[in-house]
Amino acid sequence: MREHPITKLHHRGTDPEAIKVAEEYGLLFDGMFDKYYEFTTGDNFDPTFRGITFIVENLSEVGVRLKEKLELFRLGQKNSVSLSKEGEFSSCVIRTSPRWDSMVRHLGYEPVNPSGAPSNIPTDIELIRESQKRLAKVQVLPERQLRDVQRAHLSLSRAIAEKVSHLPARSIKPAVIPPASDRVQTAGLYSQSKEEICISGEQLQSGRNTVDTTAHELAHHESKAEDGDPAHKAAMANVAAAIVQLTDSGQFDNILRKPEFRW
Repeated sequence: MREHPITKLHHRGTDPEAIKVAEEYGLLFDGMFDKYYEFTTGDNFDPTFRGITFIVENLSEVGVRLKEKLELFRLGQKNSVSLSKEGEFSSCVIRTSPRWDSMVRHLGYEPVNPSGAPSNIPTDIELIRESQKRLAKVQVLPERQLRDVQRAHLSLSRAIAEKVSHLPARSIKPAVIPPASDRVQTAGLYSQSKEEICISGEQLQSGRNTVDTTAHELAHHESKAEDGDPAHKAAMANVAAAIVQLTDSGQFDNILRKPEFRW
């Protein structure tokens, strides 16, 4: 996302159990990431709320967790939250505008309407501002501090950026990126003003994570859209297709064949 957290996509909506659960609730299963499943409201959901994304952290109980998310969402939409314990709002923020809902969920929280919610939980705007403050503390890593395997993967990221989006190699930087919130880690970061991508040094340990992160951030560059926006999702698909085509045609063979490279 643009200066917001992203995570590694393990597969794109092919898990049979998750697909079954999604269909039961009128959702689309988008994919499994590092520590969570992602679902989006589809044609069989309330048309008022099309395109809303739900994050389910507990992979072993995806059906139970998704049901909890939906119940909380519906309570919020009724503008009457009846949960009695403030502790149950630990992953919630007060909604000031539906436009921030996708970003809030990407930060690992659930937006709820003010009525019935404790007054001491933050608003969506406060959460986003706090995230921006955290991400402003990103630190670019000197390349001499990278391990050989990280340098090999950084080379691949830069080659992808150059061939797919015509970004110069110097615009892809290894970095230490703070968590964007208390509930998510940050794998990559795109700065629209600088047209630069920072990739976490941890992600650079794996070739697959590097490719996933690079593709996600390039989609922000191409679409100029936030996570959850249809334009970003469409750009992700286009970037991924371009990477596959370039890989199949041997454009990255000189990097993939390096002994340091590790998928």
